[in-house]
Amino acid sequence: MAKNLANLQSQMQNDILKRESRVLKRFSVPKHTTAEKRFAVYQDAYQIRLIEVLSEDYENTWKYLGDEQFYKLAVEYIKAHPSDQTNMRWFGRHFPEFLTQCSLSSDHPILTEIASIEKAIEDAFDAVDDQTATMENLAAIPPEAITGLTFKLKSACRLLRQQTNALDIYMALVNEQTPDALESFDQPRHTLVWRNDMMCQYRALDAEEGMLVDLMFDGKDFALMCEMAATMRDADSAATRVAGHITNWLQTQVISELIIAK
Repeated sequence: MAKNLANLQSQMQNDILKRESRVLKRFSVPKHTTAEKRFAVYQDAYQIRLIEVLSEDYENTWKYLGDEQFYKLAVEYIKAHPSDQTNMRWFGRHFPEFLTQCSLSSDHPILTEIASIEKAIEDAFDAVDDQTATMENLAAIPPEAITGLTFKLKSACRLLRQQTNALDIYMALVNEQTPDALESFDQPRHTLVWRNDMMCQYRALDAEEGMLVDLMFDGKDFALMCEMAATMRDADSAATRVAGHITNWLQTQVISELIIAK
């Protein structure tokens, strides 16, 4: 009896998750309804819960699209990426990538970029709580070692490269304001997302700072960062500008470790 019940429960779960109907033949139903209608209650309830999860994780993408279009997209996403984790936190992890391929992308190229901001913030919040480099750590480094110094960014850091004014629109949506019209740019705009203590932060970077953060992610040293900064603006002040950025990154808990070349 217990084995039969376990098999039935497993079959029902599979049919609810995958919207299949193999278990229906085992249903006993009143004359005024059908097994399909009764079972659809459970299937629909599960789908509605998944849509709720997406709308919570991507609240501002939802605001931008509106209820009807977001619902249609969510249903498409559920079919393309059925939940495969016991923790609902990870159900929507493919959503920004999915949006690049969905039918609405051609009309709303900004969708993926708004969703990417929301995903980056969620990921930053859940990232491991690694160590934080400080100004005291920097001051302890011998002057002769500075040129070869490299920087390890904290696990929560995310650098987004976006071709639209997605961050401006996202911030307007967060603040319950009417967003500006969509703008597209020839050169990508950089947005840095990270966690400062327990608070997620994000801000736009200018072209120079975006380039420098890119170099840090690639493990490049201070000397190369200064060389690259010199190609962006005044060469004589390049080292000073890079040092200023490093100070800001340390103060806002962007850097995890200062690494001296061996």
